[in-house]
Amino acid sequence: MKIILSAFFLLCLIPSQAYAKPTAKKNEHKHATSKLEEAFIGKKNAPVVLTEYTSITCGHCADFHEKVLPELKKRFVDTGVLKIVSEDFPLDGVALKLAAAIRSCCMEQYLELRAVLFKKQNDWIFAKKPLEAAKNILMLHGLSYGQFDEAIKNKTIKGAIMSTYASVEKDIDGTPAFFINGKEYKGDYTLKAFSAAIEKAHENVKKQA
Repeated sequence: MKIILSAFFLLCLIPSQAYAKPTAKKNEHKHATSKLEEAFIGKKNAPVVLTEYTSITCGHCADFHEKVLPELKKRFVDTGVLKIVSEDFPLDGVALKLAAAIRSCCMEQYLELRAVLFKKQNDWIFAKKPLEAAKNILMLHGLSYGQFDEAIKNKTIKGAIMSTYASVEKDIDGTPAFFINGKEYKGDYTLKAFSAAIEKAHENVKKQA
């Protein structure tokens, strides 16, 4: 399941509740064009690359990060098989500002703060002022008020995020969206399904070696 895109900036701050099964637009996917530092975990030259496009305000993205990603990391990232590249695909203005705020940090801190926002998503997204609530959480994890306020106004950072968005928008129906070695992943968002797809991609790489 994924959140469906209807427009870049949604009228409300909480993600749409309309969901649909992923559908493929293209078999091959070209990696996002971005001026931002690549954010990833795993070996840089791992044989399998899983690219994820997520919005910080997306509930299904948070579910993936909480329920599936930790075990994928143990099985495939820590063993050198998998590299996971994280790209921002903000669905609304709050998601864009939060992505800009944490993108102002180094790659390691960006990934850490992003994980915190997903883990505590229910604590801030339903608040009267979601951006302020999320800001307070980030303050407890090393981001200063000044850095946050400066980053959400930074046109360079937000422009780079939008550049990523624009370069892949035609390939993505909603969030989360995943591509394994350039091919859209169309399976279920379960550990079993992801594991099978990663193992198959790894086998294909070994056959081509």
